[in-house]
Amino acid sequence: MVYFSEPFVGGFFGFGRTYGAVVRLECSSIAVLESDWPAALQQTNQWRQTRNDRASVLHLYLQVPKSAVPEAISFVADRILVAPTSMPEVFRGLCLEVNIFTPEMEHYMHLVLCPDLKGAPNVLI
Repeated sequence: MVYFSEPFVGGFFGFGRTYGAVVRLECSSIAVLESDWPAALQQTNQWRQTRNDRASVLHLYLQVPKSAVPEAISFVADRILVAPTSMPEVFRGLCLEVNIFTPEMEHYMHLVLCPDLKGAPNVLI
């Protein structure tokens, strides 16, 4: 199941306003995560088209069973921890915060990728 929301708004009384969004994927297996992934990308793309350059941060929350955590980490590594040219176009230029946790809220990964302010591709911090 994919949940998309835009709960983060930055800026000072509307000046320099930026927006952050959350994509939460609740999955019973990696197969479900893989099947929901295109919808997450599509909803992120729609948000970026709406907010243009003011879209700044995307939080990806992947909720999987404990037994699927290693596969979820591999999923992130294969799709996000890649060369900048291999990263999905919709993620480029965003600060990405990726979290993997279980339905019991056990937290297994917190990854932050930020774009270089000089316009270079995303870098790991």
